[in-house]
Amino acid sequence: MNANRPLCAPAIALASVLAALSIAAATPSPPDVDPANFVRGVDNPYFPLEPGTTFVYEGTKEGLDPAGNVISTEGSWEAGVNDADAGIIMEAHPRVSDRYYQEFLPGVAEDQARVLSLQESVCVGYGCFDGVLLTRETTRLEPGAVEQKYYAKGVGFVLGVAIKGSNERSELIAVNH
Repeated sequence: MNANRPLCAPAIALASVLAALSIAAATPSPPDVDPANFVRGVDNPYFPLEPGTTFVYEGTKEGLDPAGNVISTEGSWEAGVNDADAGIIMEAHPRVSDRYYQEFLPGVAEDQARVLSLQESVCVGYGCFDGVLLTRETTRLEPGAVEQKYYAKGVGFVLGVAIKGSNERSELIAVNH
């Protein structure tokens, strides 16, 4: 083959397809969650859900109406409706570098998380914690938005900080049982 000869259209198309496939391979597949496999209770140490518990958060959120009124339902969906898939909020056994979809409806909700650490320390209004799980959340729908979330064992979500795309922050200040 002549090194100076330009690629023909089929070769360029093939190169584009191969590039798209390599990008797709790097992204986890949307979840295939079967409700028949759900458990009766949630006892995940990083995301415990005890009935009757109320978590109180304080923070800042860009674009929120000061009165707290709903200003949009954009991004809302229901698993099983219009090909929407349920996602995973917290893995049962998270490991550093794990990646998963938290929700998936093409073009509407495509949030993904990646486990960055299981050994963070963090202090919030509710208290200080060690051995904290840290995730990085992104979505293909907002390529410039990146949020880090911290989950303390026995408590759950304690801190969320947008590190790119906004100045949002949310931290746990109280837990009522």
